[in-house]
Amino acid sequence: MEKFLINLKTKESNKRPSDEELQLGVELEKRQKNTPAIRKFLQKWKVGRSWLRYEDPRGMWCFLCNDNYQKVKHLVSNRSMISGCKSFKVESLKYHEESRAHQLAVEIHKNTIEQPMQSPAHHALCKLDQETQNKMAILFRNTHALAQNNKSFKDYTWLCELDEAKGLTIGKTYRNPKAAKTFCTTIAESERRSLFTDIDTASFLALTMDGSTDAGVIEQETIFARYSKNGKVTTKFIGISSPPKPYADGILAALFESLARLNLDENTLKQKLVGFGCDGAAVMLGRKSGVATKLQEMQPSLLITHCLVHRYTV
Repeated sequence: MEKFLINLKTKESNKRPSDEELQLGVELEKRQKNTPAIRKFLQKWKVGRSWLRYEDPRGMWCFLCNDNYQKVKHLVSNRSMISGCKSFKVESLKYHEESRAHQLAVEIHKNTIEQPMQSPAHHALCKLDQETQNKMAILFRNTHALAQNNKSFKDYTWLCELDEAKGLTIGKTYRNPKAAKTFCTTIAESERRSLFTDIDTASFLALTMDGSTDAGVIEQETIFARYSKNGKVTTKFIGISSPPKPYADGILAALFESLARLNLDENTLKQKLVGFGCDGAAVMLGRKSGVATKLQEMQPSLLITHCLVHRYTV
């Protein structure tokens, strides 16, 4: 009986496939060749790449280049690893790792976060003697005075000459308008970091907005933040931004753009925003689609205030 079954299986296995079966096999093989393989993100790619992030549906991206985009954008040739890359290939990661923009972002991250005491900037600062620090303090103070009083950088040169006439030692370098512009940018960056720290540590936040047109008849929105620091209510200037559209959505986009310069986002408003002050324009206080209404949808506990000065003039 067993020999009979074995012979039967052998005959069935040696049976030649029909023409229909052969044709079906050929078609299946063609379909497999023409169908592109579905690539997926592999978690093992994160090993040795602490900068790599993945989120569906955004894809994979580099958080270092994303966070330091303003500082490395002049070297960025492809924004896919910043906005989100869906080409799930290890070659894409290797290409990004070798890019100059990524290498600069890594260096910035190491200098500012991971090893601030070992950064080249820190070592250079340690080498400065007290005299040099005093010289730089005077030059920075002159630049700050110009910016605070809305003066031209061209006045920086004669301010330095005036300090020298007073008997102050300021050296012969960094005494031109270009240096003043560099100092002003550094001061602004320091102020932005300080403001971000204050808002980030504050429990509550209120915003004040007012719009006007500049000499080019372009709408500009001025934004201020109001918060409590060490028990003292503080009002700080956040920035001026031009809305892409003169509607509520455009003004909101301008607000978020100004907040993004401080590394703040929509989640900050959802968690901390308690007050919003503005003029009485319909685009600001409209009940259906005004800016205040849209912010209140984001934070239902928001207290909206119609500016008393604007109300008085009306």
